[in-house]
Amino acid sequence: MSQVKKLKKTKKGMSPEAKANLGLTFKSIISNQACVDGGKDAPWWIAVIFLILSILLPLIPIMTKTNKLSGSSFLEGYNFKTDEGLYETTRNLVEDQKIRGVVVGNLLSFYEEDEIGHNELIEDGDPRLATLDEGGLVPVATVITEFGPDQGSEYTFRMFITNLTGSAFELLVNRLAEDRFVQGSIKPRSIEDDITTLYYTPSFIAIGKDSACMALFGRHQLNPSASSPAGIDYTHTINGEDIFYSLLGSGESINEKIGTTLVKYQTFFKNGYVNAKSVLFRKTTLIYLGVYAGLVLFLGVMVFILTRGKNNVFKFLSFFTCEKIAWWAAFTPGLLGMILAFILPGTSAIGQMAFVVLVSLRIMWLSMKQLKPVQ
Repeated sequence: MSQVKKLKKTKKGMSPEAKANLGLTFKSIISNQACVDGGKDAPWWIAVIFLILSILLPLIPIMTKTNKLSGSSFLEGYNFKTDEGLYETTRNLVEDQKIRGVVVGNLLSFYEEDEIGHNELIEDGDPRLATLDEGGLVPVATVITEFGPDQGSEYTFRMFITNLTGSAFELLVNRLAEDRFVQGSIKPRSIEDDITTLYYTPSFIAIGKDSACMALFGRHQLNPSASSPAGIDYTHTINGEDIFYSLLGSGESINEKIGTTLVKYQTFFKNGYVNAKSVLFRKTTLIYLGVYAGLVLFLGVMVFILTRGKNNVFKFLSFFTCEKIAWWAAFTPGLLGMILAFILPGTSAIGQMAFVVLVSLRIMWLSMKQLKPVQ
């Protein structure tokens, strides 16, 4: 009977070269000399990993912030009787004027329901459609609030419908934001007004053929306190659905109807911003990716140029080695830039610029100290 010999397996430990590279990796977080040694002696793929991480880390807060954007956030925290205005104007269109807004192929068309229930298209030239012509800023529905015998009555909300699209719609919105009325009245601004006359601009919503916009103004304000983001569309609106009917709230009490109307408009603007947010996300990410990558590569060129001096003992370093040194040095600024951007969310520009400043300072300092010429 043969004996089976058990072979003892010997565990192969980490090689001295791997230990040295690992040590340089951790040292490079705080040591500029380790970045120089790593760029010169460590495998090239470690430098590439550092390059990728240094670019992606500061991008994370930017992508996170962009992804959190909501098309309805402007309706949070600001009221100015906006909820009442949305309900009253929407109810007026649906119940009193019987105006329908139907989306087909991401484009909105307006119809008027006649006495026998047929929908007739509201075409250009109809006075209910706002235009850029003189006297064309005519609202289809308004809310006028009485503030007392001494303060008069003022517009608190206005709704506009229009067939304008693209830049023409944007121009209409800009004009509405600059439309002034005399305080304590619904009288529009006139050249006959006294120089001491005070004005206000009421909150409004403009619903166009391919986009919508809303701006909120506090009482007697001339600049909006909040407004919907650009790019609201009807991509996520059900084709054939009457948007005005779907936006009108319901409930047993008037307060419930007002509240549910506001919630429906919040959903409308949130869904309408999905496409624009996706485009913004891609553009923002690609722009910053290009800026950060270009900066690190440029700083590698600077290291190469600064070591070309006649008395510089590092002039033997190749162009690629100088780039690798910069890539090693860029990781810590990228990590710090990400941390600062998350710590300072309200001042995101500081976080976005932190990486640019920190990586530039570190690599320039490294070039002047660790790679300086012999005196």
